[in-house]
Amino acid sequence: MPSPDNTPQRDSHADPQKDALQDPINGRLALIFIGAIVLVGLLVAAIWYVANNKDYGRGINPQPAAASAHQRPASTSATEPANAPVKASNAPQSELNQYSTSESEATGSTAMESTESTAIAQPTDAPKTQRQANDAAMTALKFNLSEKGLRENLQLQGYSDDQITTAINKLDPDWNQQALNCARKLNESGSPLPEDQLLEILKTNSGFTEEQAQYAIDRL
Repeated sequence: MPSPDNTPQRDSHADPQKDALQDPINGRLALIFIGAIVLVGLLVAAIWYVANNKDYGRGINPQPAAASAHQRPASTSATEPANAPVKASNAPQSELNQYSTSESEATGSTAMESTESTAIAQPTDAPKTQRQANDAAMTALKFNLSEKGLRENLQLQGYSDDQITTAINKLDPDWNQQALNCARKLNESGSPLPEDQLLEILKTNSGFTEEQAQYAIDRL
């Protein structure tokens, strides 16, 4: 029969082996448990961070709204007329009234001055002298005018019939020569005209008499 001392000895040899096998398992379980705790902590931290960011964003949003509300008066000021004085925009109401009054007074005084100057500067028709009529007649004769054409020209310039007659008598033009000069200018301006057509132009258009026009035709 086996001795009772052998059984306890076998049990004492078996316990260290079981402990050696259980130590790695316990270590792995501990690592897994610690890892799970770390993951849960990270998840909780992430949730807390997201929640705080949302609350922070909600707290910041009212500030731009308040700023836009404060900026509305500035936008309404843009509708004011562009020609309004810059200094008067921030001035008290009394200064604005004083400015508008002074501006209206200045405008009124300027209008009165311009009216007075216009009334003073109104042109007056100065009487034309005989000397002016003589000079005008001498200038007009350079365009080979007839007596009729010269009179009409001076009348358009505002000279009286007496002044025109006095100027013509003083100059005493050679109307035949005037007709000849006029006929030459007509032929020089283009191809020579037939005598009958040129004679008609001198009488009808230029105002020369029959004798003066015929004088010009005979001497071309």
